[in-house]
Amino acid sequence: MKKIKYLAVFLAYCTLFSCSNTDISSISNTDADSASDTDTSSTAKTDNTFQAHIETSDNETAFHEAFLVVEDGEEKYTHELFKSHSDVMYTGDIDGDGDDEIIVNQLVGVTGGVGSYYSYVFDYENGNITELFSSHMDDMFDTGFSSKLKDNYIVEFSNTFTGFSTEIDYYRNSNLFNDDGTVANGKNDSDHAMFDSFREFKPEDVDGDGICEILCLQFTAMNSHVEYVGDAQSYLKYNSDNKQFEVIKADFITRNGDENILEIS
Repeated sequence: MKKIKYLAVFLAYCTLFSCSNTDISSISNTDADSASDTDTSSTAKTDNTFQAHIETSDNETAFHEAFLVVEDGEEKYTHELFKSHSDVMYTGDIDGDGDDEIIVNQLVGVTGGVGSYYSYVFDYENGNITELFSSHMDDMFDTGFSSKLKDNYIVEFSNTFTGFSTEIDYYRNSNLFNDDGTVANGKNDSDHAMFDSFREFKPEDVDGDGICEILCLQFTAMNSHVEYVGDAQSYLKYNSDNKQFEVIKADFITRNGDENILEIS
């Protein structure tokens, strides 16, 4: 059995969370000891002890270099991350081996939508930091979402992996539709929805089996980032057999506070 400690270093904006909690003062895991406000260590189900944290340059407002650092006894191991504006770090058992993995989400760009993000899952074992997963705008993980325009100003969002679908009532003044609500000529020849990188990427134990899934939220817009309609929500589960992440649940969270965009089914 292995004992794991997690330490967050706030040289720049960096936040640490666990799978079951989003309060740094109460980090815990299955069969784990709770941490206090000043002690962010967490006991997990292994025999060795290591500490993980993110080190960055001291500029909190601009791009900074970021490194995932794991300290195992007297040894220190470093993995270079992407330069970022902010970094959020989580822990949770993703692959079901009883040991926590390290989940990192970085804000790497601030133009368009809600920004551009790099998302990672790392495993640590015997001096090796292994990247189990990464997703970013240049190599986006496919969560299976798509959209289709329908008459009466309707946009249908669906997910090919789960069979999920929902419809929203869209803007009346959009160039995607004619004045009478019918789909404009040729507008269904391509998918007009833009599904951004993961603005939220955090572990949650959805099914209560002690193994964390990963909640992903993608800022979603039609035509351009100005026409924001909501967030595509998906849960990823790690398949230990093929060592791949799979979408097991999908939903769409509609934009709040806008009477022109309403969920109707």
